[in-house]
Amino acid sequence: MKSYLLHLFRHGIPEGQERQQYIGVTDLPLSTDGIKLLQDLKAEYNYDKPIAVFSSPLQRCVQTAEILFPGQEIHRIADLREYDFGDFERKTAEELKGRSAYEDFLQQGTAPPGGESNEQFSKRICTAFTKLVRDLLKSGITEAALCTHGGIIMTLLAVYGLPRRNMLEWSAPFGEGYTIRITPSIWMRSGMVEVVGVYPQSPYERAEQEDGDSDILWAEKEE
Repeated sequence: MKSYLLHLFRHGIPEGQERQQYIGVTDLPLSTDGIKLLQDLKAEYNYDKPIAVFSSPLQRCVQTAEILFPGQEIHRIADLREYDFGDFERKTAEELKGRSAYEDFLQQGTAPPGGESNEQFSKRICTAFTKLVRDLLKSGITEAALCTHGGIIMTLLAVYGLPRRNMLEWSAPFGEGYTIRITPSIWMRSGMVEVVGVYPQSPYERAEQEDGDSDILWAEKEE
């Protein structure tokens, strides 16, 4: 039976990242360092050219997709945007320390003032991901890429990914992520997808996979 590959990867470094602020729906562009990192990654690793490219609508994701896949149309998915931190946006943990709403957010996942709760965030992105998978299966697009946010990748793989892992184990560096394989029979039966490797792959990892030495590539990239 036909299967489908979807590369989930995190955007590049945005402006303001060095200040350790909560940057969710605040629409910041990539920093100069972020652009350089993506260019370096592209020169060293294999970013498979997908048939279709999807992205969070925030410009740090769209810019990343444009750098890695120049000339390809970017399809924006509004509900795969980052967490809405409401009044906590652009503030640091130190600035928020001692506020009762912040403590409730950390301990119980309640919504920041003007933002969304952990439950609302998870429901939003899972609904969007399910629709994306269904659209891929319906269209017959066998390989696609999605540029989104680190927290979204961790949450989606903790919910849908095989092998089952803790959410924090699915963390992704800037510009990197994971390749998932969607097999219609598995998806229809259990709503799960297989995580088959890191993304992008080094030339060495690609050669191993093509030679059949490794079906699932979990080796960390060298620093």
